[in-house]
Amino acid sequence: MDSLLLASFARIRRKDRRGLDLGAGCGVVGLALLLLHPDQNLRITGLDIDPEMARHASINAERLGLQQHFNILNEDVSSYRTSNEPPHDFVSCNPPWRDPASGRLSPGPDKARARAELDAGLDAFASAASRALGARGRFFLLHTPDRLEAVLASCRAHGLAPKRLRLVHGHAEAPARALLLEAVRDGAPGLAVEPPLLLYRGPEPNAPHTGAALAFCPFLGCNRAALKE
Repeated sequence: MDSLLLASFARIRRKDRRGLDLGAGCGVVGLALLLLHPDQNLRITGLDIDPEMARHASINAERLGLQQHFNILNEDVSSYRTSNEPPHDFVSCNPPWRDPASGRLSPGPDKARARAELDAGLDAFASAASRALGARGRFFLLHTPDRLEAVLASCRAHGLAPKRLRLVHGHAEAPARALLLEAVRDGAPGLAVEPPLLLYRGPEPNAPHTGAALAFCPFLGCNRAALKE
């Protein structure tokens, strides 16, 4: 769900053509962006350190018929270079959230790497985004609310001005579970905080999605239909 929310949050301009998804995993964010903007002739590159995840991303792109618009690189974010490439119009990122020293790691190296900053931390992702973007290029990030201060500081340290923030809540009485941020490379100061996004109509386990959530992210309806099947 988090990757689909990030794709829905990203504002893709009509002139945008090149995108980069850092820590792409099996390609959800990049492929969702292509599905949401089928008429834009976008080309999106995914980057992931895990060769198995990169393999699955390629398979998913082929299954969706998007292999001409999506390619995956099996590389480390920390060492990613773009000196021989034109700048990207936008970068998306749903990175590992947890500091590995903050608690027990997930079982298995793949899950642990996906959820904890074992290979690269927040600064590495922000730095890679800054290197990849041209002036006024946009960086779209999903992270946890408890890391908000670090997220803002890291963006600013790498020349990415935070411009738009939205917090995601499970329901009206629940604390925020995720943050969505847009930052602009070499942008002017000024952060707009958008209304919170409430995913469900109540705290019950099977509570339906809110109308606002379904309007924001149409993929949520597909997820619920699949679960019922």
